[in-house]
Order: sequence, then C-alpha cells, then structure tokens
Amino acid sequence: MPPHKEVSPVVLPKAALPTAAKSAEKVFPTLSEIKARLPKEFFVAELHTSIYYVIRSAVLVVALFYTTYTLVSPDSQYQLQNVNLRALVWLVYWYLQGMVMWGIFTLGHDCGHASFSKYPIVNLIFGNILHTFLLVPYEPWKVTHRLHHKNTGNIDKDEIFYPYRDDTTLNWVKRVVVIGVGFAWMVYLYVNTRRHFWIFENIYEKQRGTVLISHLSFAAMVYIIYSWIGSFGFELVFFYYFVPLFLFMCWIVITTFLHHQDEDSQWYANSEWTYVKGNLSSVDRSYGPVVNNIIHNIGTHQIHHLFPKIPHYKLVDATEVFRKEFPDLVRKSDDAIIPAFVRLWSLYLRYAAVAADVKFFSYKQAQADVQKRK
Repeated sequence: MPPHKEVSPVVLPKAALPTAAKSAEKVFPTLSEIKARLPKEFFVAELHTSIYYVIRSAVLVVALFYTTYTLVSPDSQYQLQNVNLRALVWLVYWYLQGMVMWGIFTLGHDCGHASFSKYPIVNLIFGNILHTFLLVPYEPWKVTHRLHHKNTGNIDKDEIFYPYRDDTTLNWVKRVVVIGVGFAWMVYLYVNTRRHFWIFENIYEKQRGTVLISHLSFAAMVYIIYSWIGSFGFELVFFYYFVPLFLFMCWIVITTFLHHQDEDSQWYANSEWTYVKGNLSSVDRSYGPVVNNIIHNIGTHQIHHLFPKIPHYKLVDATEVFRKEFPDLVRKSDDAIIPAFVRLWSLYLRYAAVAADVKFFSYKQAQADVQKRK
C-alpha cells in the first residue's frame, strides 16, 4: 500500500548534531543508584493485596453485568421502558466494563512481571486466568512484553511503536494500522500467530511447557465463549462481552502507544542505548483519578519500566519519591489522552522512518530538521 503524498513519511538523514550532542552530554545515574533512593518495601509484592484487587475486579465485572441486565433485559421486571435510556445504559456499561477489563489486564501484567506475588506458580495460575478472560495468551505475551522492557527506547531492538530503520510497505502499514486501535491489537496478537501461538518459536525455548498451558487455557476460554453463544445467543454475548472487550483492546493500544511517544521523547541506536536511558524515555500520563484507580495506576510508566517488579499498588508512592530524588529525569504529560494520541500518531506516521546511521531520534528534532531543509 503506497503512502499518500500528503502524509508520506520523512526518512531522516544523518543524526542531527544538536540532538546527539545534547544526549551525549546528559549524565544518567545507574539503575542501582536510582533503586538506592527508593524504600525497599516498594519492591515487596503482597499476595493478599494482589488477590484483593482480583476480587474487586471480579465484583465490578459481575455488578456491571447484573445492573445492566436488570435495566435493559426484557426478562427483568425493572427494565427501562424508554429505548433511549436503555441505549444510554449500554454505552455506560461498555465504557465502564472496558475500563474494568483494562484493569484486569494490568493485574495479569503484574503476574508476568512477578510483581503479583513472589510465588511463580501463583503468578502462572492467576496470570492465565486473568489474561485468558481477555483472550490474551498469557505466557507468550509475557515473553514478548519482557523483550519490550529489555529494549525500551532502542531503535534497533524494541518490540513495538519504534522508529523504523527502513520504509518498506510492511512497516508503513504497521504505522497506519495503529489508528485502528482495537483492530491493531488483534493484528498484533492474532495475525502474528507465529509470535504468540507457535509453541516452537525460538523465543519460547525455555518456556515451552508454560506456553502450552497458556494455549490450553486460551482454548478453554474459546470453548466457554462458544458455550455462552450456544446458551444465550450471539447477540447477548456480543453486547455483554465482545463490545467491552474491544474497548479494552482500543485502550491498550492507545495507552501503550502514548506511554512511549512524546514530541521530545528520545530514542537511541543500539550503540548509544542503555537500560536506564531507554526506559526513562517512557512517559507518565494520567487518565483521571477514577480511571487511574480502575486501571491500577499503570500510567505511572517511568518507574514501572525501570523497576517492573514494583506492584501496581506501590507505583504512585514510588513515582513520588523518584520525582523528588531525580526531578531532571521526570518525563510526564498532562495532555488530553485522545487528542494526544491522534497528534502523536500523525507524527509517528510521518517521521518514524529513520536512516541507518541515525543514533538519536525525537519527533521534535525530526520536525526541526525538516524545517531547516525547507
């Protein structure tokens, strides 16, 4: 699919000297130096607290389902008679249930980082239950997600939403598909089947047994959904399960993208990259106090990326300490979420192709370079 002339990507020339010089001058602390400033209790997972949040999420799922069923179902004596009110109930249900599912994903994500508990078997069990409910293969996703954490901000090795060294049709399509939000998540998980559903993929060499468990769990969930459809009909399953699931998928793409994109967020060539520099390029974003609580404060992304073993319920406190101790390293944005996503996606679409010799990249410098050449 050839790019349209009006949004054709700009392939950047050699790394801009001002950006390179600025990046080279900045001195970053070591990971140990940062960790030493944080209280040790931040790194301790409390199983009872993690399970509390699982129970809370389950209660919210059931409460939202029951309330909606009571208000819209023709079988309920409390059904709203006004069709517009019933439509409004559905919209509220989809929005809130999608948020709750996003929070459930965060809990499974904690399992993958061993910040749910210190017991691997507990993390495996809960991770599979939580992610399988969302049709996410837990162990395969955990492996690929850890690759992202190990290479965040690395132009040459990151997993997703990174600047491309070339501008092939495939990479251009990858940049376009981001705007499909929930569909982009489906492409990432289900179209790339070898990456997440092929047990003999090289990256699973040490996890083939647990990958198989996740595949069996995934198959069991598919069967459960098939049974729901057989018992209640596709329409009800679609409205109560698939629509909020798709909204969760939309949010996971939007937030994953925004946590690693900003105009002055820095990307590094492999030769210049370090774990600390790369992960500090992550961006903290707030979704409002209520949503932050439902999604377990995953917007505190800098500290999460530096120390993924910090449980989600300690991320806010850890972030506060980090910002006080290292104010010059803080990267946060208060921009409205959806406008920021559209604006940064348009920059990603236009500037995310960089030349092979570029060592430092940011959208701000890329735009400045284009202006200089005009």
